[in-house]
Amino acid sequence: MNKKLLAIVLAASSLSAGSVMAGVDGGQLNIGGFVTAGTCVTTINGGGKDVTVMLQTAQIADVPAMSKTAAGGFPEDINIKVDCATGNATAQNAVMSFSSMYHNSNQGTLSNDGSVQDPAGNVDIALHHVNNTGALNLVEVNNPSNQITEAFDTTTHVANFHLKASYVKSDANATVTSGHVKTNSTYTLTYN
Repeated sequence: MNKKLLAIVLAASSLSAGSVMAGVDGGQLNIGGFVTAGTCVTTINGGGKDVTVMLQTAQIADVPAMSKTAAGGFPEDINIKVDCATGNATAQNAVMSFSSMYHNSNQGTLSNDGSVQDPAGNVDIALHHVNNTGALNLVEVNNPSNQITEAFDTTTHVANFHLKASYVKSDANATVTSGHVKTNSTYTLTYN
């Protein structure tokens, strides 16, 4: 009788273990960061130094070819304030450059991360610098010679960078398809 009971218990426990294993879920943990000397305080759009910028949902027809001097579809402002009053008050200029593993080397834009669920096809994000006269110039990602320089105010020791992020085609002749758009970029500041 004990052998029968043991066989029933073992059979029940194997069924129980099988049902536990069938319910296993998983996920992805993304970890990133940036180590800085911390000589100046940087804020983006009045928040921290790392932010997420969300563009409005666009229709396929709203995504134009990239222009070096005009924003694309649904541009969003990005204002980066660099305050060196306590960290590097002798610097006269802040110099900014951008780099990313998601870059379109043909036009200097940020490529869409194709690993997101249902990614949009042939859509990039363009970053444009807005200069003091309001003119826009493309910020070429991963191009070390394409740097933006802003002078520090001589009284406050603050420099402000004004940018726009917008949807653009990955190539002028590309056919855009609907889906999610996600990318990222690291900005680097140097002072002189």
